[in-house]
Amino acid sequence: MQFGPYQLEQELARGGMGAVYLARGPDGERVAIKLLLEQSYPDPELERRFRREAEALEALDHPGILKVRGHGVERGRLYMVMDLLPGPTLADVVRAEGPLSEARAVALARRMAAALVHAHERGIVHRDLKPENVILRGAEPVLVDFGLVRRLGFDASRLTETGAILGSPKFMAPEQAQGEGDVGPSADLYALGATLYFLLTGKAPFEGESVLAILVRVARDAPRPPRELRPELSPTVEALIVRCLEKDPALRYPTAETLERALAGLQGIAAPGGRTALRLSLVSIGLVAASLGGAGLFLRARGAKPTESREPPQARVDLGERRPGGTEAKDQRSPSEVTARVAELLASVRTHMASGRYAEAIVDCAVTIELDPSCVEALGLRGACHVALEQYLEAIADFDAVLALDPENVNALRGRGHCKAVLSGSLAAVEDFDAALELDPRDAEAYVYRGACRQRLGDYEGARSDYDRAIALEPRHAAAYRGRGGCRAQAGQLEEALEDYDQALGLGLEEVSLRLERGAAYTALGRHREALDEYDAALELDSREPAAYEARGSCWSWLGYPSKALEDYDRAIALDPSRASAYVNRGVGKCLLERDREALEDYDKGIQLDPTLAQPYYRRGLCQVKLEHAREAAADFAKALEIGLPPRDAANARILRDRCLEAAPR
Repeated sequence: MQFGPYQLEQELARGGMGAVYLARGPDGERVAIKLLLEQSYPDPELERRFRREAEALEALDHPGILKVRGHGVERGRLYMVMDLLPGPTLADVVRAEGPLSEARAVALARRMAAALVHAHERGIVHRDLKPENVILRGAEPVLVDFGLVRRLGFDASRLTETGAILGSPKFMAPEQAQGEGDVGPSADLYALGATLYFLLTGKAPFEGESVLAILVRVARDAPRPPRELRPELSPTVEALIVRCLEKDPALRYPTAETLERALAGLQGIAAPGGRTALRLSLVSIGLVAASLGGAGLFLRARGAKPTESREPPQARVDLGERRPGGTEAKDQRSPSEVTARVAELLASVRTHMASGRYAEAIVDCAVTIELDPSCVEALGLRGACHVALEQYLEAIADFDAVLALDPENVNALRGRGHCKAVLSGSLAAVEDFDAALELDPRDAEAYVYRGACRQRLGDYEGARSDYDRAIALEPRHAAAYRGRGGCRAQAGQLEEALEDYDQALGLGLEEVSLRLERGAAYTALGRHREALDEYDAALELDSREPAAYEARGSCWSWLGYPSKALEDYDRAIALDPSRASAYVNRGVGKCLLERDREALEDYDKGIQLDPTLAQPYYRRGLCQVKLEHAREAAADFAKALEIGLPPRDAANARILRDRCLEAAPR
């Protein structure tokens, strides 16, 4: 059917307000055309509004948003012309494959958040984000079908009659479900969280037998925690989803950019071994039981009486010798005897902790708490022991109990913040560190902890400020220098970063991760011999650290020893077969040794493990050029450019892509 300059060939989809057709333009190029139904625009004002909204959508130019090419009116019908994107939707993918891996789902969500940043910065809200409205272009998600009809103000009652509602109820923010007309960007963040929920569980956050039942649940009920449906999910990813799904928009992430940054931080956690990496990074800045459980740290609240002077809740309590199960025998003692026994037990707790006997310390804490349930010190020290044993949920319960008795206990806030950082992500932890610093603005430790969380979230300026403040308060704080060094390295201030790393080492901070960061700084400066020394030192500290072998392998490559490089890459992969970068680097080494077909296998494996990285495609393209596979090389360079390469590599990739396209057989 001819429709203006376009030939409509096939109806692709139909909804309550229009239909989408496959069409060909005058030049024969295939496009998609969306036609609004005839009765959709009864007056000229709606047509003017349509044109204004369509022009706004045409101004969007982002690889994660389907391109709108034009719009118009033909035979009284409003229409928009869009790129044709035949790939599957995320809903199709989950139906075919089942729930996605955590790493893949988080990577997709991050790409979608980046597209929302672009739209929101230009005043455009999607309003109908859902798995069916995200199409894959290769491995990359593309947002389609922005909720145009909702901005045009079509009658909601008519939409309900036709079976279409103003948004998709299973993925709709509560403010939309309640019929609020002017929903903002926060509704998109809710929908993105709901979509991530679906990608990981195969289910929407809310189900129901009817649209009305779903809308009621969206507005009223809490979603089922994702980990109840899929227990192996990391608590950190679950916490991010739950925050997106808050009923109150003010409690969600403040902007799409903030959410994108949080997802970027999660990509390391979602990958195999990521939670361990997070734990190590936090422990390395001093978040250990020793810092939480030092003598007297949990003794009292501001202005509260010491534990020893409190009267137990009963005039006389059961007290006697400890039984094997950890309780006291039923011997009646006076309050003064209880006080003496509590002091004795607390001294035993501190002795156990000083020797690293945290399980024994927990037993003595339990006896103490049985004698005096309001003993803040025993609760706090037990929480510190749980931290040392990586029992973070139990630690949070103890710190919660401390704060219920003593809301201004800075150490409990710090300890709980650490646990939240491990279990729920850095954003949740920052709130506790904020509260601790409000109570004590001279708490250097809290500045370091908050700086570490901000650093993980990509807020390097905020983190640098926290580290600066910590150093001003405590000039010999090794972890603060190490953290500031990381921020400086991120900003490209490599010499200054090395100065901070040197300070941290000089103050006694000797860790694998610090050696790796120093090595990376030396590598970036081209000082590969010095970098090699750092990686050797890291492996002396931990001979099973795959990142150290991979980094040392890169140094050997730079120094012209590809065989030694391959040995280190082999070790890295043996220790962690999921390291995509190690396969790619090993492929580079094999190319240097003219083992090109073996290199292709490594590049293929790297892409399989993480299809969101540009370098594997770029490197595979270079290898394809050597093998004279022009068409395959051109495709790899195009994909690498689409994902995003550094400027120098991007320029080279464009030149090689064009040459390969010219050389490829027609």
